[in-house]
Amino acid sequence: MRRFLSIVLAVGLILSFSLVTAVPALAFTEVWVDDNAPGDPGPGNPAISDPLEDGTPAHPFDEIQEAIDYVYLDPEGGIVNVAAGDYIENIDLENGVDVMGAGAGVTTIYDNGDSGPVVSADSINSTTTIDGFTITGGLANIGGGIYNNFASPVVSNCVITLNQAASFGGGMYNINGSSPVVVNCIFTGNTATFFGGGIYIEAGSSPTVTNCTIAGNTAILGGGIYSGGTSPTITNNIIASNTAASGSGVYCDTSTLLIDYNDVFNNNLVNCTSTNDPAADPVFVGGGDYHLQPTSNCIDVGNNGAPSLPATDFEGDPRIWEDAAVPTVDMGADEYFNNAPPYTPTSLGPTEYVDGGSVDDDTPEFSFIQDDPNDYDTVQYTIEIDNDSDFSSPSEADTSALLAQGPASFTSPSLPDDDYYWRVMSTDRYGATSGWAYANGGAIAFQLDTSPAGGGAVGGEVYPIDKAALLLPWLGLGLVLILAAGGLILVRRRS
Repeated sequence: MRRFLSIVLAVGLILSFSLVTAVPALAFTEVWVDDNAPGDPGPGNPAISDPLEDGTPAHPFDEIQEAIDYVYLDPEGGIVNVAAGDYIENIDLENGVDVMGAGAGVTTIYDNGDSGPVVSADSINSTTTIDGFTITGGLANIGGGIYNNFASPVVSNCVITLNQAASFGGGMYNINGSSPVVVNCIFTGNTATFFGGGIYIEAGSSPTVTNCTIAGNTAILGGGIYSGGTSPTITNNIIASNTAASGSGVYCDTSTLLIDYNDVFNNNLVNCTSTNDPAADPVFVGGGDYHLQPTSNCIDVGNNGAPSLPATDFEGDPRIWEDAAVPTVDMGADEYFNNAPPYTPTSLGPTEYVDGGSVDDDTPEFSFIQDDPNDYDTVQYTIEIDNDSDFSSPSEADTSALLAQGPASFTSPSLPDDDYYWRVMSTDRYGATSGWAYANGGAIAFQLDTSPAGGGAVGGEVYPIDKAALLLPWLGLGLVLILAAGGLILVRRRS
């Protein structure tokens, strides 16, 4: 018996060990960076760190590179979330690590004086993304802002500005088969002594550049873009007011390049052909602000089938919004978005549910009309029904799917008898909301009474018929018991 118990124990231990070792260790695939966190004893100084620093939101890393290196240790990769702030460092991207800033308007990476690219990508594939940064102050021989060598990262929603290259690629340099996807970026104020003020593309590299604004960059050849016998895909961009001795907009070295659906304004092309090009003033807000004004010639003239077309623009506005019978994307990093909220719902009804009257339907149907200033928008309603006018805890609340504008209705689940208030509001597909429309001006909208007329007297109290019906079975049972007891008494007396 003891031998049997020993065998069972041994098997149990083996199974337990197997189960424990089969559970993978938890990987820290998502970390945070904030050099101004509350627990940091040296805000703005990465040399003085939180002693509990571990990359969590409570104890984030000080430096972006520190976080990248930490996540790269996980074979599955992960995400580095960078809080708003200024980070003075030069960073190297790694495969499988997404570096996500809080937005280019609030998160900046400055060159730390090492005289190199601000961001370097060496042998990096498309599993890596850098998003939501201003990248500035780079000073390098090649690739002042971003340097790609055998690299194809995704670069999105970034502002690459005021970087310098002593030779090629002030804003971005691409060599050795680098094919990054660059979307929703602004290249401005970058300088290259020779070629490619904004973007330099070496032979063999084929970047995809979609919905970017490339303006105010400078070089001898290719102020905006220099393409050295390559076949990049350049779509839905604004290439404007760049400066160069030749090819101020785009200079193609050894091949004729077709660029499609781009606004090339106040710039010229060399060895390039541009089609579907409005060649008109994009009408920026100005003063370094590259938002489009309402009169821009770049609104609704892009290509909805552009490769890597993003769902939103560089600041999160929808890329194609329903403002026309055939919605069309804009050109450039900004999507002109001037969405107005829906109108407050009207024509609340039926009459018996909006005038304080009494009704007997415990599943009432409510009707109203939804409308929006944009005829092509869709809307959804939110309706609340409550027995309290403050709607603090609605008896019934519901939000519909997106619907066409016009008449809408809602049938409530069964409600108990009471006095009720109700209100409804509209929300469009972009999240803009109307005000609340209150039935009966916010007073009691209707009184629900499902009790039939009349009633019965039970125990001196008048009960409606439905309550009496509940009592009848019990009264019947009592009567049966009384009769049975009387029968027993009679039998005993006779015996």
